[in-house]
Parts: sequence; structure tokens; C-alpha cells
Amino acid sequence: MQNNFQSQNKIPIPQPKRFLAKEEFQEYLELVKIIANFDPETKRWYLNQRKLEITNKDVIKETIMKLKDYVGDEILNILSDYLKDNNNTIHAEFKGNYITIFDDLEKYKDVLTYYIRTFDHVSGQYQETPILLAWQRPNGFSTLRGLYWKLNNLVNFRVKPFANLSFTILL
Repeated sequence: MQNNFQSQNKIPIPQPKRFLAKEEFQEYLELVKIIANFDPETKRWYLNQRKLEITNKDVIKETIMKLKDYVGDEILNILSDYLKDNNNTIHAEFKGNYITIFDDLEKYKDVLTYYIRTFDHVSGQYQETPILLAWQRPNGFSTLRGLYWKLNNLVNFRVKPFANLSFTILL
């Protein structure tokens, strides 16, 4: 019973979303060993709080961003507390379907870049084309409003209110 209770409190690392070549799998193992322990009973990797406490924050951030390539964006949700800089708040504004963030775009390029995979019939191979879902502005950058929740895993935002909530009740 004790073992079952302990396994319920563990936070699992998501499994890779695709087949990994031998070299990729070795890199995945090296990355996941930095922040997690393997449980042979369940054959899953679980976060190790001790490893997260003693590892440098920059190393953890780099590890998470590299693991994202293998396990997807789920890792950002699980480890968002380790990605955020709680001492720094960034100003942002919603304008229609876009959010303008008053910060350097370079910090967010990894999260805001999506890859479109197409098949080249001439070479007979798939090609990935990176697409950056953000636009540089003189005082920051803009991106799609729906990506706010993804960016919110990385940084704390100070956002202007969505609407003016003052109104008059007529009886």
C-alpha cells in the first residue's frame, strides 16, 4: 500500500512523442537524468525534487527547452515554475487577436517557433520549415493572443485589463 501511495504523488515526465534514433535517445536519456529518476516498476521517469533543487536554474531551463523537442509542450506545463523568473514581470497588452509583449523576442523564439513538415518528392525526404509566430515591433514584439498561455509558463506578465468593468445599473 505504501508503494502505491508513493507512486501517486510522483510527477511523471511525458514520454517521447515520436520514435527516437539511437543518438537522439542517448541525448534524451542524458537530459532526463538531470531532472528525474527512473522507476523500473512502472518503467517511467519521475521528477526528482532533490535534483531540481541542487541543479543550476539555467541548466534546468536549458534541459527543459531541449526535452521539449522530444516530449512536446507538456514538459513546459509540468516545469513552468522552474522556467519563470519570479523577480521579473513583463508588461504586455492585448489588442484584438494579438498580444504585444514589451520584451526581447530572442528570449521566446524557441517557444514561438513551429515547424511545418512537408514531403519533398524530388529528394524523397521530409523537410521541416520553421515558422516564427511573432512579429518584431519597435518596443517589443506581437504574437497571437492564444499563445499567451504558453508564454505565461515562461514569464510573469503584467497585462492591461481586458475591458473597462465600470458600468451603471438602471432600475
